[in-house]
Amino acid sequence: LPLLEMDNATVSTAAETFHEINSGPIGFSIATIGLLGNIFSIIIWSRISSRRKKGDGVGDQTPACAMYFSAMAIIDSGLLISFLLSDSLPTLVPSLKRTLVYAQLFSYLIYPLFYFFVFSSIWIVAAVTVHRFLLVIHGKAFTIRKNLLSVIIINIIGFIVQIPQFFAYRPVFIPESNTTDGYWTFTRSDFANTKIFVDYLFWLHCIFIVLVPWFLIAILNILLLHTVLRKTNTVITSLCDRDKVSRLSRNRRMTITLLTVTISFLVLLAWQCVAQCFWQLGYHKDDTDKTTWNIVNASFAFAKLGIVINSSINCLLYYVSGPIFRKEVAKFLGLDKRKKTTDTQPSQTASTEVSGTTSWYTE
Repeated sequence: LPLLEMDNATVSTAAETFHEINSGPIGFSIATIGLLGNIFSIIIWSRISSRRKKGDGVGDQTPACAMYFSAMAIIDSGLLISFLLSDSLPTLVPSLKRTLVYAQLFSYLIYPLFYFFVFSSIWIVAAVTVHRFLLVIHGKAFTIRKNLLSVIIINIIGFIVQIPQFFAYRPVFIPESNTTDGYWTFTRSDFANTKIFVDYLFWLHCIFIVLVPWFLIAILNILLLHTVLRKTNTVITSLCDRDKVSRLSRNRRMTITLLTVTISFLVLLAWQCVAQCFWQLGYHKDDTDKTTWNIVNASFAFAKLGIVINSSINCLLYYVSGPIFRKEVAKFLGLDKRKKTTDTQPSQTASTEVSGTTSWYTE
């Protein structure tokens, strides 16, 4: 029994250490780099979405899809900023949690907004997947305005369902022993400890925010991947009278980019989905033997980085899998001009030589 208790204490300490490391230096580094990548993605996708070629109509869905990716980068940036404020900074600067200003900001703003961005980040991936599915499978095209409306609706719903989260924490003053001095911090409210709120968290975060969109995206991705691999894109029937080869190629490339992003999303969110559900339910947390809870707590310490990593690596995924994104990056950085200059020099030299040879023969 003493050995078991010592092992439990060791695992518990290790779990807290994992939380501190992953929320502190590791989480801070990932989120900061991801934030810079998202800002760059916003710039590139905004340039693509604003460039509408004449005569494209609704056949080329690249601008509409680019708008989704821009919105995704903005929402992911909000999520990363919220993570930095709620997890990284308090871990790196512990004294921050002992101030009244931070206690108020965390309770009434940072904490609820973090989960608002989590909701929007996940469901916007589901929305762009549905958009791509309807285009590729059913030939249904959407305008940028309709896609923007979808993004607005997602954010409105996300805010409404998160309203109870604004009452989950409250600032509290902790007096120090035998003195009138003390410090401010935050603690869970009485409302947050009620069964109805615990059930609300489970159904909202584990089912509605994570599980439902995860399975939706997984199923649609399987159908999209099957269609792309077999090259049976039915959009060709709706583009038979308008540059169908060029548009079909661009739509297919954007579909591959989306598949890369969403498959990464599915992998990173799978572990977090399971670990977070057990952690939020406090699985065996009240048991005398804390072995199971310590394992759950340690697993969640790593799994909680899933959504942070997912929100940080999209810029890299866009560049690796998206020729349209890479081409726009080259234009933005001026690399395409250098390439054109390099390519035209040999052709000009060859043209001069041909001209000289022609003169010689003429003489």
